[in-house]
Amino acid sequence: MDYHFSFNLFSGIVRDIKGLEMGTFYNEITGNLKGVQISGLLNKTTGTAAGLQVAGLTNLSGNIKGIQAGGITNHSRSVHGIQAVSYTHL
Repeated sequence: MDYHFSFNLFSGIVRDIKGLEMGTFYNEITGNLKGVQISGLLNKTTGTAAGLQVAGLTNLSGNIKGIQAGGITNHSRSVHGIQAVSYTHL
């Protein structure tokens, strides 16, 4: 089942998103993302993330086709787009 919108107060797991998933702590998609995934801490997409993943700490995806913006790290098997982190060590 595809979801077009998912809001997770603490954490949530869905199969596929074609739209927007937002959560305060943890979002997990066991299939594919086509759209935007935003979390305060961690986003995980098992399949392909096509679009934008934004997380306070880290983003995980099987493949990224778009942008991963993480506070500390981003992880993906293959990247067709941009991975950016905001962590700086002085």
